[in-house]
Amino acid sequence: MKLEENVGLIDRFFRLLFGVAFVLWGYYFFTGAISYVIVGMGLILLVTVLTGFCTFYAILDINTKGCYFCDIVPPKKITKIKKKKSKKTKA
Repeated sequence: MKLEENVGLIDRFFRLLFGVAFVLWGYYFFTGAISYVIVGMGLILLVTVLTGFCTFYAILDINTKGCYFCDIVPPKKITKIKKKKSKKTKA
């Protein structure tokens, strides 16, 4: 399975914010098992920021990379190539 990027720039920005917040929140404000769970959630978000790949997005077939509403840089316009009609001559 090839890991293609499926997380857009805006998505990465919010994952970075929430990832850092979860790590700090879990480390400083909680103790015990809940602390590890919250820090783990934050680390997962930070890993998706670094790799640009989200496993849940891949399972659900979601891609925010290159989306007009989900990314800062819009994707390149896809232009259709029109085939020229060839003139057939009857002999």
